[in-house]
Amino acid sequence: MLPAAIHMTFLSALMPGNFSILQGKSGKTLSRCNPSVIFRSFTPKPHKLQGTDTAEIVDLVDRSLTNERAAQFALYQRYSRALFNVCLRLMGNHADAEDMLQEAFIDAFSNLHRYHREVALGAWLKRITINRCLKQLDKRKVFTEFLDEEKAERMAGAEEPAHNIEEGPFNMDMIRKAIDTLPDGYRVVFSLYAVEGYDHEEIAQIMNISESTSKSQYHRAKARVRAILEAMAA
Repeated sequence: MLPAAIHMTFLSALMPGNFSILQGKSGKTLSRCNPSVIFRSFTPKPHKLQGTDTAEIVDLVDRSLTNERAAQFALYQRYSRALFNVCLRLMGNHADAEDMLQEAFIDAFSNLHRYHREVALGAWLKRITINRCLKQLDKRKVFTEFLDEEKAERMAGAEEPAHNIEEGPFNMDMIRKAIDTLPDGYRVVFSLYAVEGYDHEEIAQIMNISESTSKSQYHRAKARVRAILEAMAA
């Protein structure tokens, strides 16, 4: 369940004139980013994100476009839990995840007129949320651990070692804990590929890295997760 403070922060942010700035859970001032940063050149593959929204969602979107606060909050309540989990997987802690959730919804409602409904609303919101998280992680310089391109190409050309997380006495709680211990760069690639369902070509577009770098980071992350799980089960 999401902390009640998140809901109150969001309600406050929806008050007239407050779309541009709000206070985050961690105490930082959160400002709306430039739309060009949110809607950068990542084009989701239709087979992954296509879907038809229900008549209820379509109605809520239409009403939200007229700045009806109740409709906006209804959409927030419907999608916030799933998107918070996305934030938590990418950011690695609750405080930053709460901040990114708030910023993502501010971005989304401020740019709802850009939503042309080619994909389901949930997929559109998820893309904004992931981009928001990656922008914040980029400020931390967490992707400096990525391999250089030449080494990544060599590793991607090698046969992937067997690190089958599915095999073994591991439950979902253990897997989540293992993922949380990964360095930020590994955790992001692993989460996008193994949990969020993006392929390496899409991850390369999202993160502005090469496809081979995405593959090599995923293989390394998977090996680390497997080692952590085996240590837990020992």
